[in-house]
Amino acid sequence: MLCEEHKFQSNDLAYAVYDPDQDGCVLILLKETINTDSTETYDLTEALWNLASEVQKEHFNKDNPPISSTVSLLQSPAPHIKILFSFAKDLPTLRTGGIRSPFFPVVRSGIQKSKDIKIVVAFTQESGLLLIQPHVFEALKNGANIRLLTSNYLHITQAKGLFRLLDWTKQASASEWSGSLEVRIYKTDKISFHAKSWIFGAPLNRAYVGSSNLSYTALCTGIEWNLSCDRNASPQTYSELETAFLEQWNQSDPLEWEWVEQYAQEAEQSSLNLPPGETAQPSETPLEPTPIQKEALLALHQARQKGHQRALIILATGLGKTYLSAFDVHNYMTEQAQNAQHRLLFVVHRHEILEQAASSFRRIFSSGQFGFFAGNKSETEGQIIFASIQKIHRHLHLFPCDYFDYIIIDEVHHAAAQSYQKLLSHFEPSFLLGLTATPIRSDGMNISCLFHDHICFEANLAEGIERQLLAPFHYVGRIDPIDYQPIPWRNGRFSPKELEDALCSDKRMLLLEELWTEIPGTKTVVFCASIKHADHVALWLNKKNVNALSIHTGPTSASRSEGLNALREGDVDALCVVDLFNEGLDLPQMDRIIMLRPTTSSLLFLQQLGRGLRKAPQKSKLHVVDLVGNHHVFLNRVQALLSLNSTTPFEALLQDTAQSKIPSGCSIDLEVGIVELLQHFLPKNGSPSIRLYREYRLLHRARPTLNLLYKLGVLSSDLYTEIHPKSWFHFLNHEDDLSSEELVALQTEADWFVMLERTPMTKSYKMIALHVLIEAELRGGEEGLIKGMTLQRFRSCCWKLLQQDPILAADLDPNIDDWDRYWDRWLQSSWDKDGRWLIFDGNKVRAKITPPSDILPILAQMSLELVQYRLTKYRSSSQGHTFSFVCRVSRLRGRLALRLPSGKKRIHLPQGDVFVRLPSGKQWIFRLVQNACHVAHAHNQTKNALPELLTEWFGDLVGTSPQQVRFVHLYDGWRIEPIGGLAPSFQERFEVPYYRSENLNLYPNPPSLIRLPFLDEDDPLLFCMHADNESMSEEHAPIKIGDWLVFRKILSQDWSDLKNKVVLLKSPEENTVLRRIVLLEDGYALQTGQGELEALDKNHVPIATLKQIIQPLELIPAIKSKLPDEYLMEYLGLSEKPKLGINKIDGLCFFLEDPTNASSVDNIIIYPEDTIYHLVKDKTHWTIEPKLRHSALEQLKKN
Repeated sequence: MLCEEHKFQSNDLAYAVYDPDQDGCVLILLKETINTDSTETYDLTEALWNLASEVQKEHFNKDNPPISSTVSLLQSPAPHIKILFSFAKDLPTLRTGGIRSPFFPVVRSGIQKSKDIKIVVAFTQESGLLLIQPHVFEALKNGANIRLLTSNYLHITQAKGLFRLLDWTKQASASEWSGSLEVRIYKTDKISFHAKSWIFGAPLNRAYVGSSNLSYTALCTGIEWNLSCDRNASPQTYSELETAFLEQWNQSDPLEWEWVEQYAQEAEQSSLNLPPGETAQPSETPLEPTPIQKEALLALHQARQKGHQRALIILATGLGKTYLSAFDVHNYMTEQAQNAQHRLLFVVHRHEILEQAASSFRRIFSSGQFGFFAGNKSETEGQIIFASIQKIHRHLHLFPCDYFDYIIIDEVHHAAAQSYQKLLSHFEPSFLLGLTATPIRSDGMNISCLFHDHICFEANLAEGIERQLLAPFHYVGRIDPIDYQPIPWRNGRFSPKELEDALCSDKRMLLLEELWTEIPGTKTVVFCASIKHADHVALWLNKKNVNALSIHTGPTSASRSEGLNALREGDVDALCVVDLFNEGLDLPQMDRIIMLRPTTSSLLFLQQLGRGLRKAPQKSKLHVVDLVGNHHVFLNRVQALLSLNSTTPFEALLQDTAQSKIPSGCSIDLEVGIVELLQHFLPKNGSPSIRLYREYRLLHRARPTLNLLYKLGVLSSDLYTEIHPKSWFHFLNHEDDLSSEELVALQTEADWFVMLERTPMTKSYKMIALHVLIEAELRGGEEGLIKGMTLQRFRSCCWKLLQQDPILAADLDPNIDDWDRYWDRWLQSSWDKDGRWLIFDGNKVRAKITPPSDILPILAQMSLELVQYRLTKYRSSSQGHTFSFVCRVSRLRGRLALRLPSGKKRIHLPQGDVFVRLPSGKQWIFRLVQNACHVAHAHNQTKNALPELLTEWFGDLVGTSPQQVRFVHLYDGWRIEPIGGLAPSFQERFEVPYYRSENLNLYPNPPSLIRLPFLDEDDPLLFCMHADNESMSEEHAPIKIGDWLVFRKILSQDWSDLKNKVVLLKSPEENTVLRRIVLLEDGYALQTGQGELEALDKNHVPIATLKQIIQPLELIPAIKSKLPDEYLMEYLGLSEKPKLGINKIDGLCFFLEDPTNASSVDNIIIYPEDTIYHLVKDKTHWTIEPKLRHSALEQLKKN
């Protein structure tokens, strides 16, 4: 709406504004404050005319003045004057086509700038539609109303072009764009039809009449004459053009599927020669799969032949996932009965992907009927249905479970969401295909279990680069000058306002200026954090003579398609973007990306990286400029980059970036100091497996599932060393990673979860049965874990689930002639016999648990996580995967060697040259042949060094006594470790204050100091205590006498901040107690380790929260380890070397005994809770004996 605030000139009674709906038009309006009833009409009119005269005078005195003006006095709705200026550009101009004066730039600009577009062309070809599609779609999103009229004259219009136009009209409705698209067909009989006009209405108001049809040749390369007509300069002619269009439009018919299908048959039978220039264009020729797509297609074909009904394809961005799926659908239909009617469902999570998928499929299925189930479209009929998950999961009742033969889930890393779970539980397709660039979600889920762990084909970014299908990259990481620590961090993200202000700082922009010159690039995309940030960076670059545009969803944004074209054609140097180009950007020419946004998601970073790796002529590599700051969010993208071609834990990769094995031609340049900066944020606590868990949680801001950890090579037993019962959810509770609802579910049905994780499995049946009941629970309705399921349906669902996976189907006895009877007997003989977990209840089967109804959905989701883990583990064992084996050290023919396991154990062992990592982290090659390993050496050497390695581990007596090594397959491949050999060097330790419970009341007086590992050295709030009794023990985290308890001082006295945490308190009796803070209906209370509740007295004073329990055995190498005397201090991680007898060093007690020398006991204070570590010397080494408690000290003194 026009108002006085938009004025550019005024007088006392009137003001002048530009008409936004018409170029070159000025409106002279009366001010809103004028009372027209009390002011003479003559005065009002004079004021309008006077201002109109001034406006004209000013415009004609400009450097580029108009050539004429037309002035009109109008009375409705109030007196005002309209001035139309005509400029030289408004005069008729002629475009003659060819490479010098192509018509397409005019068409593209008209579509981008107009809100009312009318196109009439005699002939339409798919090549022309593909050319204008992105611009048409963006115009529709921005509110343009487009009408396109074409004809069937001489059958020159391509049927596949009309099918595509039908798709467009459906997509416009399905995507809920603010604009509209209508297509009509002029059906000629004996009358010729050669009309061609392109009318671009307000605010451009320019039309073109000439010879260009809607084809690539007519718009880009052909000799085509088109003359312009401007509404300002030739209003009558322009009006006649619009009238003629509307008359022809009203004589035409809407485009409909049935007519197009009939027209396609008629056009195929037509024998007329097409006019020159109207034949098929190169962009319309049939597509062929790329070599890597052919490999994937073969893998999919073989998978179906083996009986797989689900498959996951992992294909990096830029390698053609969507086209691959279209090719496979075509192959699938060919494999099946020729005359069968097949239905396909393609599910997406964003409308932009729906547009791209439909366009790609149309290239393969030129005449298939497409339907859309998204936005305002609810089409259920069609050969291929494109659906948004947001809509279809709410309308599953419209589709029978077997409605679709083939279902594709695009970007399937989203599929662990409940909406996808409902869809997968409902439909029973013959084949289900998942497409993704990464199988791991940002929330820690691993979606391969949804496809029965069947990764049919995988080619990640690294492989794409290695195979020269993607461009290599040069990554430059520089330290971000911003201090991120003061910026508030809430709910997994920075506070937007404070972050925005920091990102726009001058010191950051000066660094950008330096890097812009240092790291070359001609076509740059700068990823920004917000609209203000993008506008700021673009403005700053323009001031530095860099032509840049900002593109986002705000009013200051440039047109997306216009900006892309400008960058592609070199008219601008850079685009500063916000969130728009993470998925779907097609700009192969981009040769530099700059990360100015502190991305919290590694997946998002890889998407942004992948956009730039597409190959293009004259593009040798992609330059990636990244700013790495002092916050843990920056771990994500460095980790994603270093892990492209390696599964080595990030902690190890940071220590030695050479382990990252980046693809050929790529390089990583990290500024000195970045590694140390990032290492500060990595977890330092716990065993390697626990640190991996915590590392993943930190990087992804969500805990991993047990299934995912198992696939990374982590054994659950390695996680459960500190907890009881030893189960997954008790471990999560120990890590404070359960929600309040999950904690209630665990406390209510703890035995159920332990059973799910531990129940023996000789076949997959137990987990299949539970999977069926759990999925029914998650679907909702009349079936579920507690409600049960009729036996008939239960049998049927279990049978179908088994049949989907050939590995699990192998459990079925081929001689089964009565499935129902067989399954019922199994149920009764396995679980129903003790009536504990799964029981018959009349004609139903159900789980015999009784959780509150409000936590049942959470319990079902938790149960499904364990069931999926058990099935994954079962599939691995069924396929004979070996995860560890033990070798005996021997002397074969006088040479030291490792003797491999014999018999059946050898069947699945690795063979040949195997990359193996030593305890030190160094990578070696072990040659495993037949029954032994005689040769091993560092990966960059060739000389056999196995004898030296074994001697280093076992000493001079190596090979003469029972000595063994263990091979373990972990997340980064094979590892080797000696069993009972020399201990590896130990952990780095940090000083921390130490209090005994009796002197804690002296706090904050200076305490003793102890050196412990696994701590954050920069956290001044940490202190530790020795557990001097077991009364503080909790079931999930048993505390034994002698354990070290690490606490963090409490700064807040708000009990809500301490809810569900274990807290050290000062009681009203001045004692220190350890209790969990719980919230009851009537307020907060204290909970003991045995679950008993105590009142929270106002005199209770919170001191600290429990952060970690360090058991004494964690502080030394393993029992029976042999430590060289000369490095004893280093191996024990002490600040000084212990001597014979009793020592107390760094707060730890050691008793060193040499049988050949008398030991002395100095006057050292040893408390009852102290652990004494016993070491016995044997020549040059010390052996760690079982630990001694203080109770043994007197006996030790006597000796």
